[in-house]
Amino acid sequence: MSYFERIKHLVDDLSIPWVQMTSANNPGRKVNYWQDRIAYELIYLMEISVVNNHKYLNLIEETSKKIIDTIEEAGSVTKPFVLKVEEELKPVLEEEAKKYTVHCVSHAHIDMNWLWGYHETVQVTLDTLRTMLDIMKEYPDFTYSQSQGSVYRIVEEYDPDMLQEIKARVKEGRWELAASTWVENDKNMPNGESMVRHITTTKQYLQDVFGANPDEIKVDFEPDTFGHNANIPEILANGGVKYYYHCRGNENNILYNWESSSGERILVFRDPIWYGNSITPNTARHIPSTCETFGLAEMLYVYGVGDHGGGPTRRDIEAILDMNTWPLFPKFIFSTYHKFFQYAEKYREQFPVVTGEMNFVLTGCYTSSSRMKLANRYSEASLYQAEFANLLGHELSTMKNESNKLSKAWKNALFNQFHDILPGCGMVFTREFALGKFQEILATANQIKRASYSKIIDEIRLSNFTSIANKNETAYGAGVGVNPSRLYGDGGLSFSLNLSQVSRGIGPNRAFYIFNSTEYGRNDIVSIMLWDYKDDLGRLAVYSSNKEKLPFVKVGDGYNQYWGHWYTEILVQVTVPSFGYETVVVTQENEDYPESSYIPSKHDPRVNHYVDDILENDYIYAEFDPITMDLIKLTDKQNGLVLIENRANFRYIQENAKNSSAWVVGDYVTIDNCRKQIVKKQFTSNNLLKKIRYTLEIADSKLDVEVILKNDSKSLEYKVVALWNQIGDPMYTPQLKFHIPLKNHQKKYIYDIPMGLIERDPVNDEVPGNTFAYAKFKDDLGLYVITESKYGYRGLEDSLSLTLLRSTSNPDTHPETGVHYFGFRIGYGNIKDALRESKQFNNPMDVVSGPINQTGRLDATQSFINKDNPNIMVSAVKNSEKEDGVVIRMYSISDKNEEVNFTFTTNIESAYKTDYLERVLQKLEYNRNAVSLSVSPYKVATLKVSLKK
Repeated sequence: MSYFERIKHLVDDLSIPWVQMTSANNPGRKVNYWQDRIAYELIYLMEISVVNNHKYLNLIEETSKKIIDTIEEAGSVTKPFVLKVEEELKPVLEEEAKKYTVHCVSHAHIDMNWLWGYHETVQVTLDTLRTMLDIMKEYPDFTYSQSQGSVYRIVEEYDPDMLQEIKARVKEGRWELAASTWVENDKNMPNGESMVRHITTTKQYLQDVFGANPDEIKVDFEPDTFGHNANIPEILANGGVKYYYHCRGNENNILYNWESSSGERILVFRDPIWYGNSITPNTARHIPSTCETFGLAEMLYVYGVGDHGGGPTRRDIEAILDMNTWPLFPKFIFSTYHKFFQYAEKYREQFPVVTGEMNFVLTGCYTSSSRMKLANRYSEASLYQAEFANLLGHELSTMKNESNKLSKAWKNALFNQFHDILPGCGMVFTREFALGKFQEILATANQIKRASYSKIIDEIRLSNFTSIANKNETAYGAGVGVNPSRLYGDGGLSFSLNLSQVSRGIGPNRAFYIFNSTEYGRNDIVSIMLWDYKDDLGRLAVYSSNKEKLPFVKVGDGYNQYWGHWYTEILVQVTVPSFGYETVVVTQENEDYPESSYIPSKHDPRVNHYVDDILENDYIYAEFDPITMDLIKLTDKQNGLVLIENRANFRYIQENAKNSSAWVVGDYVTIDNCRKQIVKKQFTSNNLLKKIRYTLEIADSKLDVEVILKNDSKSLEYKVVALWNQIGDPMYTPQLKFHIPLKNHQKKYIYDIPMGLIERDPVNDEVPGNTFAYAKFKDDLGLYVITESKYGYRGLEDSLSLTLLRSTSNPDTHPETGVHYFGFRIGYGNIKDALRESKQFNNPMDVVSGPINQTGRLDATQSFINKDNPNIMVSAVKNSEKEDGVVIRMYSISDKNEEVNFTFTTNIESAYKTDYLERVLQKLEYNRNAVSLSVSPYKVATLKVSLKK
């Protein structure tokens, strides 16, 4: 062993992430200051020698021998000895040592509600920041950086006096506002609009509270996020965020230019050490090699106790001040992220360019704690719908702009996207707090939808129909809070998430207003609840706004009691224009109207009925095994293409719990195809759809499954109510999947990601998709699986599967027990078909009961906005947050420049292309009520239009 190697053994190994922090702060750790000092100086100098082709190797070895000999003779080294050795080396190595500068940036990583509740998160935040403010009084050069807009909101709410102290330090330039997102959020599961709102919400908040210039908030600090989607550079750059810090993902690069498909680039630092560091002599070890790799003389080092807050200690600050006096060590400065990135930006042309996603990391997080996933998806969808409804109500009627209420709800949704909350790797407090906030989000969104729609309905003219009143009516006000989508049993238990269908009509003529919040015109089936309808159900008829008779069916036998009132559910097929509404009227037909009720096959005991277990229409042929209910064949009839041919089914899987957790999917130990526990099978056919319903028993759990094929649909819809009693234990982690073996597959998959799409090769692991996975077949056809609350897919060379439930036991011991509602669709078409159906599936049309008005300003149907280019996807349609106006956010899925035209029902007064904060980038030409916008390949764009009143 060389003498230098013996020198290395004199000191602790403080190079292991997390261990070095806990070791450095361990009061039992023994320190020999002068021995450690000279040893670490030599270790640092050896790194300098390495980057200089081992130029100083012999000198360092000779010096090492001198030190070892002294220790062996005297038992230790003394201060005079070390100072003498340093003096001997200074002429040769001091200039080399001091040519490097370390930007020491302090922070406290505060995990929001990770393994504790919100009450503790508040204490962690306030206690940590109080420590930082106190330390600042003692050390005038000390600087501190704090990410996450929500941290400052906690201070504002719970300790406003502290906020004033922070403001003073921000003004001094010693406290860096290192927040461009509301929380350090997951970067794979939130949709693109959520990513935008993190930026806009945080920048606006910091401007309002601190007077910060939004253009000077340029860093997205994401130390612990579990992977990074490919569109982050595009999304951040368009929000004025130029720099990105991360630890996980992309192990091959430290400083690099990350480029999206759009061509947008951001400058990225991937920490080569870790984000939870202490300042020790080991801090300098990697500096020479890292700097020389990128042609730099300065490097970033992030320090401070984290996860449960804490931040830097006095020991850290004293270490910086002390090591800065060591003659054979680099320079250390108290710095900020912005200062380092601004320095590095001058050299970015010599950094590598990296494209694509920085995945996959901790892939169990895409499927753990499924209620968190449902809460996120429905939060995003409900806020999207509420913003559209509020815009419609504000522009077409007297509804006020509710941007402030919606902003508060968005803050709750964004908070729930923290990288330990949405991924489901928290504990019971984590889940309960998030689901409570989720209910507040729904309450706000549904109230705004209700108020906005009601204002519009008051203005709609229905001169073709009349209202017939009866003083003894009970219908008005019946059905408060009720939506037919998630009623559990007949005891009043509801898991409903959507707008209720409270009755606002009476008599035999009932008007229902159907609102479509998507850019697609829709011909679809809606469910209507007729409350306390006393007229003849056998003579029902349903008409559109232009008095065309609409096909419908009555569900069940007639009346259903619910909390003191009775309802009849009917399914109606109706056409509703894009970004608009349609009116339907349920009335009495003069003659009996032959409509099809739900009559189960084999219902009549007097005769035998033999029904094939087949769902078929003009587009799809789906065949099921009559015993197991496996989907044994799925065929695209139009193209004669077999999509599935080898049993698609539910699978009960047990993972090895020894390598399984909320973060990690364990090795599969057993796979049960669930083929022998089918009970209560039922078949339905009517003039709108065909349906198979069955109950599947799995271990201690039960699935009630409906498979629906609408007459004009190219997809099968699965609706599942799961009573899930499977609990993870030290041996096994139970998992429920739906597995689809593929026929004629090209072994390529496309998934939707925030503001775009990504193509991936098959991989034997869970991968994320915002709402769907698409398996490529011939030409531009493929099979897609669309979800309304799931994110984890496994695309293999010959199969695609969707993870539905995972009962992990670490850290939350019982994350999944209870009742779950979820749905998914299996269909075929091109990628635009998948995008369209996904948007519609995740944004069902709202059905609102209302009066029949003989007068009014508004027609009974209209499309408020029409978009003409299918390559341009819309992520938000909303009121301007600063003034009257329509804001439309969009993104392109095309590799070409695309021109998109928007046509409004009202003439335009002004039109602009803006940034996320609605600041004008370009004035646009318009023609009366139409405006066009050019969108570059794979870009995000924002349009702001003011309409004439």
